[in-house]
Amino acid sequence: MTGVIESEQLNNSKLTKKQRYKRNKRLKKDEKDEKEQKDEISKEKQRENLKNLLKSKMGEKSIQRSSKAAKEKTLEKSLKKIGIDKDKFIKDMEAVKKQGGIQLNMEK
Repeated sequence: MTGVIESEQLNNSKLTKKQRYKRNKRLKKDEKDEKEQKDEISKEKQRENLKNLLKSKMGEKSIQRSSKAAKEKTLEKSLKKIGIDKDKFIKDMEAVKKQGGIQLNMEK
């Protein structure tokens, strides 16, 4: 109901000073609230991005420091998630090495 009254008042050019003051004050407050919400959302996104970046960096560092067995296990898990058999993948890579590399011709 207040929206109807406000629209009527906005259309009516004979607003009192007090009414104009209150309307302007309310509009400024609404704009400020919207800006704060946008800032808060952008801060949350930035925080989430930094958090993910930190996790990935920590994961890389832990892989670099880990033993060969742990590295193999991590590789195996990663390949398993993708759906690639580790043993077959290694054999294929050795076969490519023996051939002297790989050459791809891609056409549309």
